[in-house]
Amino acid sequence: MASSPLTSGDRLKNVKLTAKYGEYFIKCSLVLLAVEFSILGELGLPAIAVAWGASPITLVSSYLIGTRLFKMKTIPALLMATGATWCGASAISAIAAVVNAPNNETVMCIGIVAAGTVIFTFAQPYFALL
Repeated sequence: MASSPLTSGDRLKNVKLTAKYGEYFIKCSLVLLAVEFSILGELGLPAIAVAWGASPITLVSSYLIGTRLFKMKTIPALLMATGATWCGASAISAIAAVVNAPNNETVMCIGIVAAGTVIFTFAQPYFALL
């Protein structure tokens, strides 16, 4: 156990490496979970391009809006952008560990994204009627 990769040297090195390569598999699984295979067959490459292009565009746009428009610090803006782009609290928790975010900023961002999710969940049907 003493020579285990998790106990020797930089413990977060292996977690960061896994997170780096794991992102590809998470994106693949999210795309495949959210879409029926028949739709991918019908729409082909454009559907995959939209699914893979929307996330980076949303992440960068959210980060820039946070830092430039709202004058947020870098780490909270990154956490909020990540939470809003992907899976909310779980994405914020994963990124917070990688960027060594303070606990109070992590909790604040999780609360804001969760509150926004609840509000949007109830407001979304009304936007669909417009």
